[in-house]
Amino acid sequence: MLINEMGKTKQSQDIEQNQPEEEIREQSLRSAVLQAKAAKDKLDKDKKIKEGNKTSYAQKVRSRRLRAAWYVLLPSGGFSLLYIHMHIFARMVIGKQFCKLGEEWKGVSNVVKSLLRFAEITTIIFLDLIAIFFIACFIMIIIFAMENPYLSGAIVGGSVIGGLVLDFYSPN
Repeated sequence: MLINEMGKTKQSQDIEQNQPEEEIREQSLRSAVLQAKAAKDKLDKDKKIKEGNKTSYAQKVRSRRLRAAWYVLLPSGGFSLLYIHMHIFARMVIGKQFCKLGEEWKGVSNVVKSLLRFAEITTIIFLDLIAIFFIACFIMIIIFAMENPYLSGAIVGGSVIGGLVLDFYSPN
């Protein structure tokens, strides 16, 4: 250490010239807090990455089932749409145990996954509208049959049976 004419060391002289001692302590405390926070953030980020990469066996099975439901959508006559809806509902209720739409397709890039997600959502909405249309038509046929029991045999029961029913109940 160098001591000048006034009996002070070079280090203490620099401290007096530049900043008071309290400010130095505050800065060192602040830097320590910031370093600790940065280390904690890095650990949290690493933990999230590890959790994101972990997929349980059950989640993989559910992902394969969702993919299979999409494959058999047309051959099943639309009944696999029920499983797809149950999967979407379970994803909203349970969460991480069920994959999001579009994530069941492994080995594709994130851009393709997002496009598949959009296509799947659009397909589900379209098929739901078709299902609502058929259900509404079925309800209208039932209402028509209840309001017009004599005419409903020709529409619902077929022409032969309906014709017999109409001839049997006709007033002439």
